Amino acid sequence: MEVTATVTDSCSVSASPMRFRMEKAAGSADFAQASVNLECNGAVAYQIALDEGSNARDHKRRMVDPDIGSALMYDIYSDPAHSARWGSRIGINTVSAQLDHAGTASHTAYGAIAAIDTESPAGTFADSVVVTLSF
Repeated sequence: MEVTATVTDSCSVSASPMRFRMEKAAGSADFAQASVNLECNGAVAYQIALDEGSNARDHKRRMVDPDIGSALMYDIYSDPAHSARWGSRIGINTVSAQLDHAGTASHTAYGAIAAIDTESPAGTFADSVVVTLSF
């Protein structure tokens, strides 16, 4: 009798919401954070990519308020200094790491909205970013 088993690596990814709380004032900027969490059943090298978001234009992330038809530009970074844009180009602007054993890992996504002017309307702006885990 031949008995075989195939064991494969398995991982799942989840993310918490990124919530900005801006006050409308000339030159105001805002920053927010979210957690990107993964859980794997074994040792694995992985990369986490973030797409441009559902409202992107010209490869720039935007949150949109559909009621007023206005948008706010924002971006997401993998470092607290906001110098490494977190994107979807594997090996270029994704986050990569190695889990040495089964377990979990968490990465912080750092969001930034550049300074707005007083012409920016008040509203409720939103976007949806797809998180992709490759391992």
